[in-house]
Amino acid sequence: MEYKSFSEFETTFFLNKSNFCYLNSLRRTIMGDMPTLSVDLVYIEKNSSLLHDEFIAHRLSLLPLDSQNIKNLNYSMDCECNSYCQLCSRVFELNIIANENLKHVFSTHLLEVSSQKYSLERKPNLLNQHLKKINFDSEIIITKLTKGQSIKLICVAKKRNRKNACKMESCVKYKI
Repeated sequence: MEYKSFSEFETTFFLNKSNFCYLNSLRRTIMGDMPTLSVDLVYIEKNSSLLHDEFIAHRLSLLPLDSQNIKNLNYSMDCECNSYCQLCSRVFELNIIANENLKHVFSTHLLEVSSQKYSLERKPNLLNQHLKKINFDSEIIITKLTKGQSIKLICVAKKRNRKNACKMESCVKYKI
């Protein structure tokens, strides 16, 4: 094994004369220990799209969220809150109404709500809160809406790793 570079966010090394089984097991081990941020709870207030609520919640849970400042979050199992708080999670809102014939709802339409504690049982009204746009490398389509359809939801993303769930798999680049 030959190391080329090593930093806080990236490590480059070369493995010569290794078989693919060894490389894949090494990749899976590294990815299993990386903390990532993934949507865990979804509260759908209104959904008049053709997709069922469960399908939209599943699509949201597979979005690759920005995990750059994940060191500042606690794991939800280590947090003292009952379900979620600003120390262990981030809250996002999606509120889209289609006024034209066809409206695509992308991952870039998700807005991060300012870090305050919310309870999904209270059915919060987050429209008056401070919202921050999330940065995605590319737009990922969530659903399509036709004229008159709308979707309004709140989702909570938590810090986890792949050992807990497959959807928490982080993105790793490697060349063979």
